[in-house]
Amino acid sequence: MRKKSAVLVILLLVVLLASACASSRIPPASEIAVHLRNGEDRFHAVVEAYSKGIDRFSGKDSSGLRVVIEEWVDGPDRMKLVYKEGPNYLKGRVAVVSGDEAWWYHPRENLYLKIRVSDMSFGPFSPRLTRGVVEYALEECDFKRPTEATMAGRQVFKLEAIPKESALESDFSDAPSEITFWIDRVTWNVLGWKWSAATGEMRLFTKSIEYNPRFPAGTFEFRPPVGARKVHAPNLLPVSLGEADVTVGFHVLRPSRLPEKAKLLMIGAIPSVEEDGGSIIMEYGREGLENFIVTETKVPKDVDVKSLLPSGAEAESVKVRGKEAVLTGSTNGSPTLQWIEDDVMISISGPLKRDAMLRIAESMK
Repeated sequence: MRKKSAVLVILLLVVLLASACASSRIPPASEIAVHLRNGEDRFHAVVEAYSKGIDRFSGKDSSGLRVVIEEWVDGPDRMKLVYKEGPNYLKGRVAVVSGDEAWWYHPRENLYLKIRVSDMSFGPFSPRLTRGVVEYALEECDFKRPTEATMAGRQVFKLEAIPKESALESDFSDAPSEITFWIDRVTWNVLGWKWSAATGEMRLFTKSIEYNPRFPAGTFEFRPPVGARKVHAPNLLPVSLGEADVTVGFHVLRPSRLPEKAKLLMIGAIPSVEEDGGSIIMEYGREGLENFIVTETKVPKDVDVKSLLPSGAEAESVKVRGKEAVLTGSTNGSPTLQWIEDDVMISISGPLKRDAMLRIAESMK
């Protein structure tokens, strides 16, 4: 009887040990990759984002931008973000997305902007950027063997992704040399990532997170503060390519040769008013990452493109479509190419390689 009991105890210990080993098992990178898009999407978190040298968060070249954001997320179409720390132009801003409507609130100016999400490529940069990083890694990278780590008090898998040779040959100048993910081993949420490139570094780390919280009533509603002024962006109207020419009062040129996998993400217009011509802005690239902007604005006759440069700006003179053009910022990975054609100033800006930018410009029709 004692022998039988001893055997049962040993069997029980073996089962418990096997169970413990299974729960602590580090799955292969291929298995983790399958789950990367499938994390839980009901949470309350505080994240810290940092960018150095890469134009992602500030709309300008950044020598080191840090922001802390509090996020409430209830599925893919309900979220609220509050910018708790950061530079003055960002601190205190509020973004709310509820279904197909979105609001931005700017406390310094006490004004807010409302748009339809489906009309434009819009979204608070933290979720949108994370989605873009994940999709880039799944499409363009090979994964190393994962290891164990912790983040925000959670057990995570640390997974390194190395771009394939084809990705490094991209037309974009900020292709990463490595991407590192920190993935919650229970929920599969991406709690952190770091994008390392020759032009700089981006990272986003979760400082705290609570899953499936009780959201207070009205969390995803926006109520303008007393005295807040509603504005447009600025009078930027979502238009289709077919409507663009009529809206702005001139023929809008479109690039016919785009980088591989790039597409038109957003197009908006400032309509022409009486004798003043309008402006058009078009965003091309991949959702959240590797994007460049094309803007076209009517200018007075006989304006020289060099006269529009900021004082002291270093510019390279080039030819585009037989016109004089200037290229600025080509040494820091975020260049801008400008020229004037038929009294319209055309600008292409973004993290593109010099030859790719010129090639896109020449393809405009």
